[in-house]
Amino acid sequence: YPAIDIAAANAQADTVRLRRVWAIFNAAHYRLEEGGRRIGSIHRGHALFFPYFSVRVDGFSRVMLRRDYHMEKGIGIVYRLEGENLSFEGNVLGPEFSVLRKDNPLVHIVALPTGARAAFSLEIVDDGARQLGIGVALALLLMRDHDRNLVRNAGK
Repeated sequence: YPAIDIAAANAQADTVRLRRVWAIFNAAHYRLEEGGRRIGSIHRGHALFFPYFSVRVDGFSRVMLRRDYHMEKGIGIVYRLEGENLSFEGNVLGPEFSVLRKDNPLVHIVALPTGARAAFSLEIVDDGARQLGIGVALALLLMRDHDRNLVRNAGK
């Protein structure tokens, strides 16, 4: 994403970078950095047909973001978070949603109107879990981008 603005509860906003780490024939690993230091990693994998993202942040257990089928009212696709008692509030594919940890807000994500390029604002609500909020939010944005490219290139 060309622009991701991150605001903290205490008005401190360090530079956050998501660096793709290359291995031989594999570009599915990302390193999270804040203020020039490593704070965690994100790994993309595939389970059957759907991708998943594994978020590892220092001081927290592993969090998995998965995409699965939902069969209650016909066939649908849902996003699921596993680990650290995380859940969603709002439409994950919509312009505004939140990630909750133990039913308390962790991070609030808003898509900004910028024309053709995607830009997002992340508001970290729980400053004690700042790195976890950043990692989960960026994994969600990576999953959304993966889905957007998958749908855009489906007819080719």
